[in-house]
Amino acid sequence: MGGPASRVFAGTIGDLRRMSEWFQGLAAAAGLDPDTAWQAEVCLNEAASNIILYGYDDGVPHPITLEIESLGRGVQMTIVDDGRPFNPAEPRELPVVHTVEEMAVGGLGLHLIRAFASEVQYRRDANRNVLVLTFAAGQNPEVIGRPAPETARASQ
Repeated sequence: MGGPASRVFAGTIGDLRRMSEWFQGLAAAAGLDPDTAWQAEVCLNEAASNIILYGYDDGVPHPITLEIESLGRGVQMTIVDDGRPFNPAEPRELPVVHTVEEMAVGGLGLHLIRAFASEVQYRRDANRNVLVLTFAAGQNPEVIGRPAPETARASQ
């Protein structure tokens, strides 16, 4: 990838797959390792779905601009939308629960973004949210990565 690649998506739930496919192609072309690519894709889907589902009150799709730039051994992803101001980089506490039954569905995506990304930056620029996520290859090996492929069992 020579320089940043940019694309505007319609901002619908149906676009999440197109965003992922576009990102996967760029990540593969840049030679990004599979674990880092998977973590970045999870964050892309989380950020974009939050924008689509919670960023607007009018029920109308709004464009989401993605810019992807290879950093050699990593990738930087910039996500721009015109939704209500929201800073995903602000620390938020995880809810304290004592049993699995007490856990609410949802609410962990922002924690995933901060765990997977090596850097999270946010700014409000000209009535737009600008979220910049940086993923350094091998930065978060202790964080759970992509699902492991099935391995063949050794014959006995």
